[in-house]
Parts: sequence; C-alpha cells; structure tokens
Amino acid sequence: MQSVDLSRPLPFHLERLKGHAWVYQERLESLDRVMNMIRIDSRDIDLLSISNRHLALASEALHGAAAPARAFEHLQQMHYLGIKGYKRKLMVDGDTLSVKIPADTLVLKSLPADNRFLSYADWTIYFWSAVLHDQYQDITYLVSIKEADNFNWELDPPSHMMSDILAGFFRVKAGDVAALIQDFVSATEFDKISTASYEHVANVTLPTIDVMLKIFGGAEESQYRQAMYLALQSHDKFYSLPRMAGHSVGDISLPLTALAKLAYRKFGYTLGFYSDYIPEYIYQIEDQAISFEQLEPIS
Repeated sequence: MQSVDLSRPLPFHLERLKGHAWVYQERLESLDRVMNMIRIDSRDIDLLSISNRHLALASEALHGAAAPARAFEHLQQMHYLGIKGYKRKLMVDGDTLSVKIPADTLVLKSLPADNRFLSYADWTIYFWSAVLHDQYQDITYLVSIKEADNFNWELDPPSHMMSDILAGFFRVKAGDVAALIQDFVSATEFDKISTASYEHVANVTLPTIDVMLKIFGGAEESQYRQAMYLALQSHDKFYSLPRMAGHSVGDISLPLTALAKLAYRKFGYTLGFYSDYIPEYIYQIEDQAISFEQLEPIS
C-alpha cells in the first residue's frame, strides 16, 4: 500500500452545507407535518420515504447544525423505519405490521402487489446501517431476504455479487470471500460495465473492500488508517465528479463510518485524522436505545 500523510487535510465536497442550521430546522418542521398527517391517516405511509428523510436530516444536523448527537438519533430512526419498510414490502395480503412513531404506534396493512418492489441500493444502505447500529439480527434478516422475487438484481449483477461478499465477510452466509472478491473485480472491469458504474466501483466499492480486508484480516492500526484515508480520498473523488454536481449526497459515508465503528469496538482503532465523511462522535458513541420521543428544534 502506498504511504500517505495522515496529517494532510482531507477535502469535503459539500463544504457549502456547513453552518446553515436553519435548513435543518425547516426540514425537521416539514417532517413533523408529515408525521402529524400520518397519525390521522397512515394507509398510504411510505416508510422508506420517511427513512430517507431521516438520513437527509442526519446530514443536515451534522454538517449544517453541527449537532452530531442529533444526527445519530436520525440515523437510528432511518434504520428502524427502513427495516420496517422492507418488512412491509414483503408482507402478503392479510398481514399487519406495528411501527412506533413519536406519540403513537401504527398498525399497517400489506401494500398492493404492484408496490412491493425492493431496491438493491436500499438493501446496501440498510446493511451498513445495521452494522453501524450493531443490529446483527437485521444483517441476518437482510441476507435472508436478498433472493426474494421483490428484488431485480439482474439490473445490476455486480451489486448482487457485492451482497454475497458482505454476507461472507460478516459470516452470515458461507462462501469463499477471496474468490467472491476476485469474481467481482473481474466482472467490474472498465469494459464490462457502464462508465458510471465503473466510477462507483473504483472509487467507492473497491476501497471499502480494502478497508474490510484490513479489519477482518487483523491488520495493524497504521495499515487500517492508511486504507481508511485512501478510501475517503476516493470517496471524495467520486462525489466531486462533474456528474454529481448539484446532488447533496455522499456527505456521510455509511459503509466507512460503520467500519470505523467496527474497528473501534473490535480493536480500539481510531482514524488518527479528521474527516467530515466519518463523524468521530458517531463511530465512537456507546450503544444507546432508540428514542421515539418527538425531536425538538435545536436551540
């Protein structure tokens, strides 16, 4: 691995988000209005959409309002509602699902048959959030459902291959991880997938795999830190591409933050450098139960 200078500041492609606490406050109020309507009529509630709102609010709380503790609460809600949303998508006619929200518990019926499609991109997000929140029963659940007919992995075979790699790393599914990685690398060469997919694989997926290899392989802290630093450089490179301009995404790396927490818990490893993409508060926080209290504006 190339030697890197960990004292050299890492760039952050969304510096413009910082210092705008009012954006967080306005969008929190917007979520409150949505939740108030849901308490009146929850038939059409889209749990995955509410989950995505919490992910966006986590970003705004962290970077706009400089409130990492609040950001963590939103990430907890994001994961809880995302897993509930997945379970609802897999329900059959006649099933019901209980979902806690502030000041209420909803009992939801199954969705129409034409509204049960599941996204492989969301699967990856919730896998990593399960790792972040130490919800290993959710990791097992996600692996158990990934071959359901609700997914259409044929649209993105590399993502299906990556799901097998993740299942192997976390020992949820038997498999030769080294062989799976080699197959993935071969299948994602430049001339075999679209340019956009290749850019994501080269700058996001493969560096993340390298960090996993360091952690699960028991690498020294110095090796782990260098792998993380390079992965974050590549992460910034991807989200700084011209085609990503105007998209306020990628400001929290869920995979790398989850892996940072795993390394911290398993070995006591820290990053040894600052990065906006991996909030120190979130990867070093002690476990805490999810709260279903109403989130008040930040004073």
